[in-house]
Parts: sequence; C-alpha cells; structure tokens
Amino acid sequence: MADVRTLRLLLHAIDVAEGERIAARSAGPGDAWADDFPFEGDVGAVGSFLRATANSGEQRPFGYYRITRLADGRAVGGIGFKGQPDGGCVEIGYGLAPSARGHGYAAEAVVAVLAIAADQGLSRVIAGTALDNIASQRALVRAGFRLIGNDGELHHYEAVLGSNGSGAGRVTSGLMDDYRSVNRASWDERAPAHAKSPDYAIDRFVEDPEFISRVVRFDLPLLGDIQGKRGVHLQCHIGTDTISLARLGARMSGLDFSLPALEEARRLASATGAQVEFVQADLYEAVDALGTEKFDFVYTGIGALCWLPDIDRWAEVVAQLLRPGGRLFIREGHPMLWSIEENRQDGLVAIEFPYFQREEPLVWTDGGTYVQTDVAFQHNITHQWNHGLGEILTALLNRHLLITGLVEHDSVPWDALPGQMERLETGEFRLTDRPWRLAHSYTLQAIKADAG
Repeated sequence: MADVRTLRLLLHAIDVAEGERIAARSAGPGDAWADDFPFEGDVGAVGSFLRATANSGEQRPFGYYRITRLADGRAVGGIGFKGQPDGGCVEIGYGLAPSARGHGYAAEAVVAVLAIAADQGLSRVIAGTALDNIASQRALVRAGFRLIGNDGELHHYEAVLGSNGSGAGRVTSGLMDDYRSVNRASWDERAPAHAKSPDYAIDRFVEDPEFISRVVRFDLPLLGDIQGKRGVHLQCHIGTDTISLARLGARMSGLDFSLPALEEARRLASATGAQVEFVQADLYEAVDALGTEKFDFVYTGIGALCWLPDIDRWAEVVAQLLRPGGRLFIREGHPMLWSIEENRQDGLVAIEFPYFQREEPLVWTDGGTYVQTDVAFQHNITHQWNHGLGEILTALLNRHLLITGLVEHDSVPWDALPGQMERLETGEFRLTDRPWRLAHSYTLQAIKADAG
C-alpha cells in the first residue's frame, strides 16, 4: 500500500506489527514519534484496527494510517476507516497528539483520506464528532464535509464524492501540490452549464449588440472611458465580462486556465462578432502567454483572487503585464465576506474562516454552483484561499503600483450568504439585516509607475 503524501504530512497505512507497537505505546528502532504520540485516541483506534484484522483479514486500504509530519519526520496522530465500505459509503475517524493541534493538520489528512475513498470508487464518506469538539467540526467543514444532523451525542457529517469515484477526489491526495488540476476539473465541468444558465444572459448578448454584463454595468461609474485602450481580463471564464469591455470600445484579450470555458467564450465572441482574443493559460503563466508591458489596463472581475494561493505572485503578474502608466482595475469579494460562515441557521454574521492568506487552502466539497442550473456535477472538490485587503495593497505597492482608488461596497453580484441576503433591483445582493455591518465587495484601482 503506497504512502499518501500531502503538502505537510505523510499518511502511512500501518501493518499489524506497527499497530501492536502503537497499541503497546512501545516504539521500535525505526519508529519516530512525537513525545505525546500515541495518545489515548490513537491506542483505541489502532486496537479496533487490530481486532478487525484478526477477525476479517487485511483491512488496507480501509485501515489505519499513521500521520507523520514531514517537517521533522515524527508521527503526530492517526486517521483511518471504521470498517470496510458498505453500499459505496465508509466512515472515518482521526486524532492528533495535543502538540500537533491547531495547525490545520486534521483537515489536510481528512482531504487525503477522501482521495483514497474516491480512488476506491466510493461515493460518500461520513464522520461523527462530539457536540463540544468544535475543532474537529471545523476540520471536517474545511475538508468539505457538511453537517447532516446529530443524535444528542454526536454531530454527523458527510462528504459526497464523484459518483464514479473519479475526477476531483482522485487528484486531491497531493492537496495543494495539484490545486490547479482539482480546481480546473470543477471549472471545466461547470462552464457549459454556466453558458446555458439565464444568469449569464448569453441570449441577450447575441440579440442586443449594446448589452453588457451586470458585473461590468456595476463597474461603469469607476471604470471610466476605456475606448481604444488595450486591456486584458484575467481569469475571464466564459467571456461575458470580457466581451462587455470590448463593447465599451476596448481592444480586449481574455485569459483563463479552463479550455471548456474558453470554448464557450470563443463561441460567444463568434456569435456576437466581438474581436476578442482568448488565451488558455494559468494566471501565474500569463506573462509567458501574453507578453510584458503590452496592456493599458488589467481587469479582474469578481470571485477571482480566491483561487490563487499567493497574492504576491499575482501582483507580480499584473505589474509585468501593464505598460508604464497602465492601470489595474479590480472589483472583488471583500476578504471579510470570504471569512464569514455562510451556512449558519441562527442568522448571525459570524467570522469562521481565515481573513489572511494562509499556506494551506480551504478545501470545499460543493455539488452546486452560483448560477441557476439543473445540472448534476461530479467534480465538486475545490481549493481556495483568502487574501487580506492589506496583503493585496502591499503586494501591489511592492511592485511599484500606485493605489489610486479603493471603494468598499455593501453588495455583491451573487447570493453569498443564503437566507441572509436580499436581491436588489440592480441584481446585486446584500445583507437583509443592517447591511452596513459588512463590507461585501470592493473596487481597487492602481497605476503602474512610469519607468525611472
């Protein structure tokens, strides 16, 4: 059974001999354990593994995995399956030594185990945690589980995998190492559904040569005159905002990492006669794909930065794409909004997730999307990051971009907190109750300093 390696951890499927050493709390010559490993939970879990092996034979790959921290090579906990799968479903449990808690290791290990389950063709993974074990509940949510109920003693969670055991779950064993493939699988599958959704209004673009997207329409007062300017829209998806900018007179290029999204964008450009160049490349490879200092403005729309692990690298790309005197224009979801728990049942606006950029991603499992569609998706795991407003500004300033505008807004173009938002006449959404409590989005503009 091959080891599973994540960004910071190694998961090793133990055999009976190692299990007996852990159960006896007696390290062998080749064992490297943290001072507080194994703790009581490990001993109990390994005991269950040993009994199952004695009664039913080999348990792997649905056995117990020792969690080893790559930084020092020491075992810090365990994670495993509570028996063999039943009807495409399996239950997991996990625990960390006290010294290893509070670093996000649990969620990282759980995501790796989800990948193992997906690789074995399973469709569902469940887990239970004590009602007062808030840390474990948060770890499950960050790994993509959702709460499905409680029995008075335990909260019960589930994660739904691809029904055929393939796709996103199959590539998450590397966690952040292969975040592009995980996220691209999700976007590739959703692009055709987005193009067919009434929310993207493809028919309106074809029927009305003056129609522009709701997102760009919101931007108009701050965007100003872009007639004749050469612009690039980064992370352009299916191109509706890119074509809207072209209809305002800009000479536009669009860049995205999803080929199916660009196929929809090119189809729309052909149907509307828009002269827009669409280029496939990862954001961090944009300079190689597009060239340096070619653009009068770089445009980035809503819901883009959260897919990027490193805001400094993003700022470097922006700086290289702009000619001296060129402008960055970005409207984005506010980092405060991204930090809010969106599934609360009590109506509270509560901070639950990171505001600042962290090395590890937030890992989500979500079978839906942000527009109206009846399509059932299979690639539902994504990796995302938040970036604090100060981190974004500092990254741009460090690349000699001068901040010329920062406006915070009390609305966003999608229902970001279901059940707590109202839809405005503009099509934007904002908190129903006292929307002034929360900055929902922001518009940031910056100018690249002239050479010298």
